[in-house]
Amino acid sequence: MAAVLRGEPVAWPHGAEPAAFLDLAGAHGVQPLLAHRLHGRASETSWPDEVCEPLKAAARQEAVAEVVRRRELRRALAHLDAAGVGSLLMKGAALAYVSYPHPALRPRCDADLLVRRDDGATAIRVLQDLGYRRWTQTPGDLVMPQCTLVKDDPSGVAHACDLHTKIANPAVFSDLLSFDEAAARAVAVPALGGSARALGPFDALIVACIHRVAHHHDSDRLLWLYDIHLLASAMDRPALERFAALAAEKRVRAVAARGLTLARQWLATDVPDATLEALAAGDSAEPSAAFVGGPLSQVAVLRSDLGALAGWPARWRLLRQHLFPPPDYMRARYEVSGSALLPALYALRALRGVRHWLRRPSGVSS
Repeated sequence: MAAVLRGEPVAWPHGAEPAAFLDLAGAHGVQPLLAHRLHGRASETSWPDEVCEPLKAAARQEAVAEVVRRRELRRALAHLDAAGVGSLLMKGAALAYVSYPHPALRPRCDADLLVRRDDGATAIRVLQDLGYRRWTQTPGDLVMPQCTLVKDDPSGVAHACDLHTKIANPAVFSDLLSFDEAAARAVAVPALGGSARALGPFDALIVACIHRVAHHHDSDRLLWLYDIHLLASAMDRPALERFAALAAEKRVRAVAARGLTLARQWLATDVPDATLEALAAGDSAEPSAAFVGGPLSQVAVLRSDLGALAGWPARWRLLRQHLFPPPDYMRARYEVSGSALLPALYALRALRGVRHWLRRPSGVSS
Protein backbone atom coordinates (compact mmCIF):
# COMPACT_ATOMS: atom_id res chain seq x y z
CA MET A 1 0.00 0.00 0.00
CA ALA A 2 2.71 2.48 0.94
CA ALA A 3 4.60 1.78 -2.30
CA VAL A 4 1.49 2.52 -4.35
CA LEU A 5 0.93 5.75 -2.43
CA ARG A 6 4.55 6.69 -3.11
CA GLY A 7 3.80 6.37 -6.82
CA GLU A 8 6.04 3.37 -7.39
CA PRO A 9 5.16 0.65 -9.94
CA VAL A 10 3.96 -2.31 -7.89
CA ALA A 11 3.09 -5.72 -9.26
CA TRP A 12 0.48 -7.66 -7.32
CA PRO A 13 2.43 -9.89 -4.90
CA HIS A 14 2.19 -13.59 -5.64
CA GLY A 15 -0.06 -15.33 -3.15
CA ALA A 16 -1.42 -12.13 -1.61
CA GLU A 17 -5.02 -12.43 -0.43
CA PRO A 18 -7.32 -9.79 -2.03
CA ALA A 19 -9.83 -9.78 0.84
CA ALA A 20 -7.12 -9.26 3.45
CA PHE A 21 -5.58 -6.46 1.40
CA LEU A 22 -8.94 -4.69 1.04
CA ASP A 23 -9.63 -5.02 4.75
CA LEU A 24 -6.24 -3.51 5.54
CA ALA A 25 -6.73 -0.71 3.01
CA GLY A 26 -10.08 0.07 4.62
CA ALA A 27 -8.60 0.09 8.11
CA HIS A 28 -5.92 2.51 6.93
CA GLY A 29 -8.52 4.70 5.17
CA VAL A 30 -6.71 4.69 1.82
CA GLN A 31 -9.01 2.81 -0.57
CA PRO A 32 -9.91 5.93 -2.61
CA LEU A 33 -6.26 7.04 -2.63
CA LEU A 34 -5.13 3.63 -3.86
CA ALA A 35 -7.73 3.69 -6.65
CA HIS A 36 -6.55 7.17 -7.61
CA ARG A 37 -2.88 6.19 -7.59
CA LEU A 38 -3.46 3.00 -9.60
CA HIS A 39 -5.75 4.51 -12.20
CA GLY A 40 -4.27 4.36 -15.70
CA ARG A 41 -0.95 2.94 -14.54
CA ALA A 42 0.69 -0.26 -15.65
CA SER A 43 0.43 -1.66 -12.12
CA GLU A 44 -3.35 -1.65 -12.37
CA THR A 45 -3.38 -4.16 -15.25
CA SER A 46 -1.43 -6.68 -13.18
CA TRP A 47 -3.70 -6.43 -10.17
CA PRO A 48 -6.66 -8.80 -9.84
CA ASP A 49 -10.17 -7.50 -10.51
CA GLU A 50 -11.10 -8.70 -7.02
CA VAL A 51 -8.93 -5.83 -5.74
CA CYS A 52 -9.25 -3.13 -8.39
CA GLU A 53 -13.04 -3.18 -8.70
CA PRO A 54 -13.74 -2.83 -4.95
CA LEU A 55 -11.17 0.00 -4.77
CA LYS A 56 -12.90 1.79 -7.63
CA ALA A 57 -16.29 1.19 -6.01
CA ALA A 58 -15.04 2.65 -2.73
CA ALA A 59 -13.73 5.71 -4.57
CA ARG A 60 -17.05 6.19 -6.38
CA GLN A 61 -18.99 5.83 -3.15
CA GLU A 62 -16.76 8.38 -1.44
CA ALA A 63 -17.18 10.80 -4.36
CA VAL A 64 -20.98 10.58 -4.17
CA ALA A 65 -20.94 11.02 -0.39
CA GLU A 66 -18.65 14.04 -0.77
CA VAL A 67 -21.23 15.87 -2.88
CA VAL A 68 -23.73 15.51 -0.02
CA ARG A 69 -21.17 16.33 2.67
CA ARG A 70 -20.04 19.46 0.87
CA ARG A 71 -23.58 20.80 0.54
CA GLU A 72 -24.30 20.23 4.23
CA LEU A 73 -20.98 21.63 5.41
CA ARG A 74 -21.43 24.80 3.33
CA ARG A 75 -24.87 25.23 4.90
CA ALA A 76 -23.61 24.71 8.45
CA LEU A 77 -20.67 27.11 8.00
CA ALA A 78 -22.92 29.77 6.51
CA HIS A 79 -25.39 29.55 9.42
CA LEU A 80 -22.58 29.70 11.98
CA ASP A 81 -21.18 32.78 10.29
CA ALA A 82 -24.62 34.41 10.18
CA ALA A 83 -24.93 33.82 13.93
CA GLY A 84 -21.62 35.56 14.53
CA VAL A 85 -19.71 32.36 15.32
CA GLY A 86 -16.19 32.29 13.94
CA SER A 87 -15.05 28.77 13.03
CA LEU A 88 -11.94 27.13 11.61
CA LEU A 89 -11.95 23.80 9.83
CA MET A 90 -9.22 21.47 10.97
CA LYS A 91 -8.02 17.89 10.47
CA GLY A 92 -9.71 15.74 7.81
CA ALA A 93 -12.35 18.09 6.42
CA ALA A 94 -9.87 20.95 6.18
CA LEU A 95 -7.17 18.87 4.54
CA ALA A 96 -9.65 17.34 2.09
CA TYR A 97 -10.30 20.76 0.57
CA VAL A 98 -6.93 22.41 1.07
CA SER A 99 -4.31 19.69 0.55
CA TYR A 100 -5.78 16.77 -1.41
CA PRO A 101 -6.21 16.74 -5.22
CA HIS A 102 -9.91 16.05 -4.66
CA PRO A 103 -11.77 16.12 -1.32
CA ALA A 104 -13.25 12.65 -1.94
CA LEU A 105 -9.74 11.21 -1.66
CA ARG A 106 -9.72 12.06 2.06
CA PRO A 107 -12.33 9.79 3.77
CA ARG A 108 -13.57 11.03 7.13
CA CYS A 109 -16.45 10.40 9.50
CA ASP A 110 -16.90 13.99 10.69
CA ALA A 111 -16.01 17.62 10.18
CA ASP A 112 -13.87 19.17 12.91
CA LEU A 113 -14.46 22.83 13.69
CA LEU A 114 -12.50 24.96 16.13
CA VAL A 115 -14.55 27.73 17.77
CA ARG A 116 -13.96 30.13 20.62
CA ARG A 117 -15.05 28.80 24.00
CA ASP A 118 -17.49 31.70 24.41
CA ASP A 119 -19.11 30.74 21.09
CA GLY A 120 -19.55 27.07 21.97
CA ALA A 121 -23.14 27.26 23.23
CA THR A 122 -24.24 29.40 20.28
CA ALA A 123 -22.58 27.02 17.81
CA ILE A 124 -24.41 24.05 19.36
CA ARG A 125 -27.73 25.89 19.16
CA VAL A 126 -27.16 26.81 15.50
CA LEU A 127 -26.43 23.21 14.54
CA GLN A 128 -29.38 21.91 16.55
CA ASP A 129 -31.61 24.35 14.67
CA LEU A 130 -30.30 22.73 11.48
CA GLY A 131 -31.45 19.30 12.68
CA TYR A 132 -28.32 18.04 14.42
CA ARG A 133 -28.63 16.15 17.70
CA ARG A 134 -26.00 16.11 20.38
CA TRP A 135 -24.23 12.90 21.33
CA THR A 136 -24.08 11.94 24.97
CA GLN A 137 -20.46 12.59 25.97
CA THR A 138 -18.72 13.11 29.29
CA PRO A 139 -19.00 16.89 29.78
CA GLY A 140 -16.35 19.20 31.18
CA ASP A 141 -14.07 21.79 29.64
CA LEU A 142 -11.00 19.93 30.94
CA VAL A 143 -12.16 16.38 30.22
CA MET A 144 -13.86 16.84 26.85
CA PRO A 145 -13.37 20.28 25.26
CA GLN A 146 -15.39 19.20 22.25
CA CYS A 147 -18.96 18.31 21.40
CA THR A 148 -20.17 15.93 18.68
CA LEU A 149 -23.42 16.60 16.87
CA VAL A 150 -24.88 14.24 14.28
CA LYS A 151 -27.54 14.40 11.61
CA ASP A 152 -28.99 11.81 9.22
CA ASP A 153 -29.29 12.99 5.63
CA PRO A 154 -32.28 11.81 3.56
CA SER A 155 -29.74 10.46 1.05
CA GLY A 156 -28.42 8.04 3.67
CA VAL A 157 -25.19 9.94 4.35
CA ALA A 158 -24.58 10.57 8.04
CA HIS A 159 -23.27 14.00 8.97
CA ALA A 160 -21.22 14.57 12.10
CA CYS A 161 -19.68 17.79 13.35
CA ASP A 162 -17.10 17.91 16.13
CA LEU A 163 -17.10 21.34 17.72
CA HIS A 164 -13.78 21.95 19.46
CA THR A 165 -12.96 24.76 21.85
CA LYS A 166 -9.42 23.36 22.12
CA ILE A 167 -7.34 21.54 19.53
CA ALA A 168 -7.01 18.29 21.52
CA ASN A 169 -8.29 16.70 24.72
CA PRO A 170 -5.04 15.94 26.63
CA ALA A 171 -4.08 19.01 28.63
CA VAL A 172 -0.49 18.94 27.45
CA PHE A 173 -1.75 19.73 23.93
CA SER A 174 -5.08 21.45 24.46
CA ASP A 175 -3.90 25.05 24.88
CA LEU A 176 -0.96 25.02 22.47
CA LEU A 177 -2.97 26.81 19.80
CA SER A 178 -5.75 29.26 20.60
CA PHE A 179 -8.54 30.13 18.21
CA ASP A 180 -7.30 33.69 17.76
CA GLU A 181 -3.73 32.57 17.08
CA ALA A 182 -4.93 30.05 14.50
CA ALA A 183 -7.37 32.52 12.95
CA ALA A 184 -4.51 34.96 12.30
CA ARG A 185 -2.83 32.32 10.09
CA ALA A 186 -5.99 30.73 8.63
CA VAL A 187 -6.57 30.19 4.91
CA ALA A 188 -9.77 30.57 2.92
CA VAL A 189 -11.64 27.52 1.60
CA PRO A 190 -13.67 28.94 -1.32
CA ALA A 191 -15.23 25.59 -2.21
CA LEU A 192 -17.10 25.65 1.10
CA GLY A 193 -18.37 29.23 0.88
CA GLY A 194 -17.17 32.75 1.49
CA SER A 195 -17.00 32.34 5.27
CA ALA A 196 -15.11 29.04 5.26
CA ARG A 197 -11.59 29.09 6.66
CA ALA A 198 -9.16 26.37 7.67
CA LEU A 199 -5.99 26.14 9.72
CA GLY A 200 -2.96 27.52 7.94
CA PRO A 201 -0.25 25.08 6.80
CA PHE A 202 2.02 25.31 9.87
CA ASP A 203 -0.86 24.93 12.31
CA ALA A 204 -2.41 22.14 10.22
CA LEU A 205 0.88 20.21 10.30
CA ILE A 206 1.24 20.72 14.05
CA VAL A 207 -2.32 19.42 14.58
CA ALA A 208 -1.77 16.48 12.19
CA CYS A 209 1.31 15.41 14.17
CA ILE A 210 -0.47 15.90 17.50
CA HIS A 211 -3.69 14.13 16.46
CA ARG A 212 -2.13 10.74 15.82
CA VAL A 213 -0.40 10.61 19.22
CA ALA A 214 -2.87 12.51 21.41
CA HIS A 215 -5.96 10.56 20.35
CA HIS A 216 -4.70 7.50 18.47
CA HIS A 217 -1.82 6.04 20.47
CA ASP A 218 0.99 6.90 18.01
CA SER A 219 -0.76 4.95 15.26
CA ASP A 220 0.98 4.44 11.91
CA ARG A 221 -2.34 4.61 10.04
CA LEU A 222 -1.42 5.52 6.48
CA LEU A 223 -4.17 8.10 5.98
CA TRP A 224 -2.91 10.20 8.87
CA LEU A 225 0.66 9.84 7.63
CA TYR A 226 -0.48 10.88 4.16
CA ASP A 227 -1.96 14.03 5.70
CA ILE A 228 1.46 14.82 7.13
CA HIS A 229 3.10 13.89 3.82
CA LEU A 230 0.99 16.32 1.80
CA LEU A 231 1.41 19.18 4.26
CA ALA A 232 5.18 18.73 4.59
CA SER A 233 5.66 18.18 0.84
CA ALA A 234 4.06 21.57 0.16
CA MET A 235 6.75 23.30 2.25
CA ASP A 236 10.19 24.26 0.99
CA ARG A 237 13.25 24.04 3.21
CA PRO A 238 12.85 27.52 4.79
CA ALA A 239 9.19 26.76 5.53
CA LEU A 240 10.12 23.47 7.19
CA GLU A 241 12.67 25.37 9.28
CA ARG A 242 9.91 27.75 10.39
CA PHE A 243 7.72 24.77 11.20
CA ALA A 244 10.51 23.28 13.33
CA ALA A 245 10.78 26.60 15.14
CA LEU A 246 7.03 26.59 15.81
CA ALA A 247 7.23 23.01 17.13
CA ALA A 248 10.04 24.12 19.45
CA GLU A 249 8.00 27.09 20.65
CA LYS A 250 5.04 24.81 21.39
CA ARG A 251 7.27 22.14 22.97
CA VAL A 252 6.10 19.37 20.64
CA ARG A 253 9.40 18.69 18.88
CA ALA A 254 9.37 14.97 19.66
CA VAL A 255 5.77 14.67 18.44
CA ALA A 256 6.56 16.56 15.23
CA ALA A 257 9.73 14.56 14.63
CA ARG A 258 7.81 11.30 15.06
CA GLY A 259 5.13 12.26 12.52
CA LEU A 260 7.63 13.49 9.94
CA THR A 261 9.91 10.50 10.44
CA LEU A 262 7.08 8.02 9.87
CA ALA A 263 5.90 9.96 6.81
CA ARG A 264 9.41 9.83 5.38
CA GLN A 265 9.75 6.15 6.25
CA TRP A 266 6.48 5.02 4.68
CA LEU A 267 5.76 7.66 2.04
CA ALA A 268 9.23 8.98 1.15
CA THR A 269 8.28 12.48 2.28
CA ASP A 270 11.09 14.87 1.42
CA VAL A 271 12.05 16.08 4.88
CA PRO A 272 15.65 17.31 5.15
CA ASP A 273 17.85 15.64 7.73
CA ALA A 274 18.53 19.08 9.16
CA THR A 275 14.84 19.54 9.99
CA LEU A 276 14.64 16.21 11.79
CA GLU A 277 17.92 16.90 13.57
CA ALA A 278 16.62 20.28 14.75
CA LEU A 279 13.51 18.59 16.11
CA ALA A 280 15.47 15.72 17.65
CA ALA A 281 17.74 18.20 19.41
CA GLY A 282 14.76 19.33 21.45
CA ASP A 283 14.24 19.10 25.15
CA SER A 284 13.88 15.42 26.08
CA ALA A 285 11.80 16.51 29.03
CA GLU A 286 9.01 17.92 26.86
CA PRO A 287 5.81 16.71 28.59
CA SER A 288 4.24 15.94 25.22
CA ALA A 289 7.00 13.41 24.44
CA ALA A 290 5.30 10.92 26.77
CA PHE A 291 2.68 10.35 24.07
CA VAL A 292 5.29 9.18 21.55
CA GLY A 293 6.01 5.48 21.31
CA GLY A 294 2.71 3.72 21.86
CA PRO A 295 -0.48 3.57 23.86
CA LEU A 296 -0.75 5.16 27.28
CA SER A 297 -3.13 3.89 29.92
CA GLN A 298 -5.84 6.32 30.99
CA VAL A 299 -4.06 6.62 34.33
CA ALA A 300 -0.92 7.77 32.51
CA VAL A 301 -2.97 10.28 30.49
CA LEU A 302 -4.56 11.55 33.71
CA ARG A 303 -1.12 11.91 35.29
CA SER A 304 -0.03 13.91 32.24
CA ASP A 305 -3.16 16.09 32.44
CA LEU A 306 -2.64 16.81 36.13
CA GLY A 307 0.97 17.74 35.51
CA ALA A 308 0.06 20.07 32.64
CA LEU A 309 -2.54 22.02 34.60
CA ALA A 310 -1.48 25.07 36.56
CA GLY A 311 -2.36 24.75 40.24
CA TRP A 312 -4.49 22.46 42.34
CA PRO A 313 -7.82 24.25 41.77
CA ALA A 314 -7.68 23.25 38.09
CA ARG A 315 -6.47 19.75 38.99
CA TRP A 316 -9.33 19.21 41.45
CA ARG A 317 -11.75 20.44 38.81
CA LEU A 318 -10.39 17.88 36.34
CA LEU A 319 -10.75 15.06 38.86
CA ARG A 320 -14.28 16.17 39.71
CA GLN A 321 -15.25 16.24 36.04
CA HIS A 322 -13.95 12.69 35.62
CA LEU A 323 -15.52 11.26 38.78
CA PHE A 324 -18.74 13.21 39.12
CA PRO A 325 -20.17 14.32 35.79
CA PRO A 326 -23.46 16.26 36.04
CA PRO A 327 -26.66 14.35 36.93
CA ASP A 328 -28.21 15.14 33.54
CA TYR A 329 -25.36 13.33 31.83
CA MET A 330 -25.66 10.34 34.17
CA ARG A 331 -29.40 10.04 33.56
CA ALA A 332 -28.90 10.24 29.79
CA ARG A 333 -25.93 7.86 29.85
CA TYR A 334 -27.78 5.18 31.82
CA GLU A 335 -31.24 5.97 30.43
CA VAL A 336 -32.98 6.60 33.73
CA SER A 337 -35.21 9.37 35.01
CA GLY A 338 -35.30 10.91 38.45
CA SER A 339 -32.49 11.11 40.98
CA ALA A 340 -33.05 8.13 43.28
CA LEU A 341 -30.60 5.90 41.41
CA LEU A 342 -27.86 8.49 40.97
CA PRO A 343 -25.68 7.34 43.92
CA ALA A 344 -25.76 3.77 42.61
CA LEU A 345 -24.99 4.97 39.08
CA TYR A 346 -21.97 6.95 40.23
CA ALA A 347 -20.72 3.85 42.09
CA LEU A 348 -21.29 1.71 38.99
CA ARG A 349 -19.42 4.24 36.88
CA ALA A 350 -16.47 4.09 39.29
CA LEU A 351 -16.37 0.28 39.30
CA ARG A 352 -16.55 0.02 35.53
CA GLY A 353 -13.95 2.72 35.17
CA VAL A 354 -11.25 0.91 37.13
CA ARG A 355 -10.47 -1.56 34.36
CA HIS A 356 -10.76 1.10 31.68
CA TRP A 357 -8.36 3.42 33.48
CA LEU A 358 -5.74 0.76 34.12
CA ARG A 359 -5.92 -0.92 30.71
CA ARG A 360 -3.23 -0.05 28.19
CA PRO A 361 -4.94 0.53 24.81
CA SER A 362 -3.77 -1.48 21.82
CA GLY A 363 -4.45 -1.65 18.13
CA VAL A 364 -5.11 0.92 15.42
CA SER A 365 -8.06 3.21 15.83
CA SER A 366 -9.69 4.06 12.52
